Amino acid sequence: MANVYGKPSSYLKKMDARYYRWHLILGLLLIMSVFFFYALLTTLNFHSLKDLLLTSGIFISVLIIVKTLYKKLKKASGQYHRGLKGEKSTCLEMLKVSPAYTVFQDIKFGRKSNIDFVVAGPGGIFIVEVKNHKGRVGFDGEELTLNRKKFKEKNIIAQARGEALALHEYIKKKTMVKRFVRPILVFSNYRARLRTGDLVLGSVVTVEKKELPALFSRLPRIIGDSDLEKIKKALLRLVDKRQINVCT
Repeated sequence: MANVYGKPSSYLKKMDARYYRWHLILGLLLIMSVFFFYALLTTLNFHSLKDLLLTSGIFISVLIIVKTLYKKLKKASGQYHRGLKGEKSTCLEMLKVSPAYTVFQDIKFGRKSNIDFVVAGPGGIFIVEVKNHKGRVGFDGEELTLNRKKFKEKNIIAQARGEALALHEYIKKKTMVKRFVRPILVFSNYRARLRTGDLVLGSVVTVEKKELPALFSRLPRIIGDSDLEKIKKALLRLVDKRQINVCT
């Protein structure tokens, strides 16, 4: 079993909790609106149909606003919740990787760089970017596709390559070891399917989550023990090394 250092994404946890609080606030607002409208109906004497229609119109408007906000919140919060769930399930899969490898999660360095997982072992150094989309993942010759359509988000292949390059520069600066960092895109949703099995897109490998342990087990040794120890020490600076094998 591989050791996983670090803890789950604090950003995803924070955003998931924030949207959960907003769901509670909207729910409370809806309950208050219903009770307020009921109180008006039972305590006030409406002098005309116009007054009743006006009050009903205000109540319906509030319901529409709450419903619209709820839909937007649900869409946004679902993205963070699925991301957190995907990283958790991938972390559990990482524990099945050979003990010759060490895994680091939620790596942060620089102002913008954030990597879901970094794996270092005799077979090389890898960044692992987790995607929790469901459906058929393919390639149109330029970009990855989901159900034969381009991903709505930014080019995730370019994103993975950029993260790998940033980590390569960091390791080179801290250890003077020049090793190619290979990017891996992992689709963690159990309903995600790669149309042609493992996709190799230039320097980027794209796999289903369940294939991770086998992927690392079949790699030939390319890094010596001395260089590997230097790399591990540099990566440990980027995580809380007291947190070991914490996936939730």
